[in-house]
Amino acid sequence: MGAKRHWRTSAALLLFFVPLVPAQRPPDSLLIIDEHNVRFHLLPRPELELPVVNLSRQRLEEKFLLELVRLDGQVHSTMKGTFQEEPGTTVEKLQWDAKALPTATPSELG
Repeated sequence: MGAKRHWRTSAALLLFFVPLVPAQRPPDSLLIIDEHNVRFHLLPRPELELPVVNLSRQRLEEKFLLELVRLDGQVHSTMKGTFQEEPGTTVEKLQWDAKALPTATPSELG
C-alpha cells in the first residue's frame, strides 16, 4: 500500500510541475528575407543580393516590390518581380538599372 501511495504522489507532483509548452505560432509568411545578409554591389554593374528563406517543404512563388529610398524618405526607384523559391535559403541576384540610381558614388549612396 505504501508503494502505491508513493507512486501516486510522485505522479501527481510530476504532472503538477511539468511546464505547459504552448504550440509555436506559425510565421506570418513562409518566405522571409535574411536582412542581415542583403548586399548591394555597384561594380561591375549594380546588383542586389537578396537572401530568401523558404520555410516550407515545397517550392513557393511570391511577388515582390523593392524600393530605393532616399534619406528624406522619398522613393527614388522601384523594382517589381516574382520569386520562385525552393525550400531552404537561396540568394536572388537582382540587376538594378544603373540609370535608376541617384549616383554611382558609393559614399553618396550611404
